[in-house]
Amino acid sequence: GYIALHNVVTNRFWKMAPHDIGSSVQMNWNALPASWTWERFKVIDAGGGMIGLHNAIHNRFVQMNHADMSITGHRHFNHLPPTWAWEKFRPVLVVKASA
Repeated sequence: GYIALHNVVTNRFWKMAPHDIGSSVQMNWNALPASWTWERFKVIDAGGGMIGLHNAIHNRFVQMNHADMSITGHRHFNHLPPTWAWEKFRPVLVVKASA
């Protein structure tokens, strides 16, 4: 499936632009426009409880290069190399934020 990632503090979505990761203009979490495609990510099973996040419009994966968020070169969603590590994320469900 596809997901969108929204930050409640900034009221913005993650967005994959043609050459980097950024944020959208302010938009409520429940008002994601149907026309916004840069903010949608296909969740890929990367094995071992890990996922990859792929944007179909740009045909690229999200990656975390040390402390920086960026994107890969063009790569089809079903071609996430098993040797890639920066593109694999462990999803963590936060039920209740700590005070």
